[in-house]
Amino acid sequence: MRKATLEDLLARAEQAKKDRMRTVNVDVKKLGLSLTIVKQPLNAVSKIMDMAKQADTIEGAVDVYKELIYTCCPLLHDKKLQEAYDCHEPYDVVSAVLDDNIYEIQALGMKILGLYGLDEIVQSVKN
Repeated sequence: MRKATLEDLLARAEQAKKDRMRTVNVDVKKLGLSLTIVKQPLNAVSKIMDMAKQADTIEGAVDVYKELIYTCCPLLHDKKLQEAYDCHEPYDVVSAVLDDNIYEIQALGMKILGLYGLDEIVQSVKN
């Protein structure tokens, strides 16, 4: 590797500003559609992931993924959508839209975690 220069670090700072709140479209097989994901500040995502430490059940893990997906997908915040799916709690719209499919909820959550480099950490903890 070559030695970093001030110009290198300044260029990285500029790129980091652009990446901080970037959006990506993520394909969701169950829907046959893609959802727009908005990258949230790291502290918001790390607070959600801290809850995963206490999630020692599948239900707890699903709840963590639902909150993560809801937080990062503004389309799911729409009250009309929540009413259409008869959701009493906002996060429930995630499982409703994904037909209570645990695999799809986890897969979408992992794609979001990939934006933060956390997908590799989660996989290493599982193994």
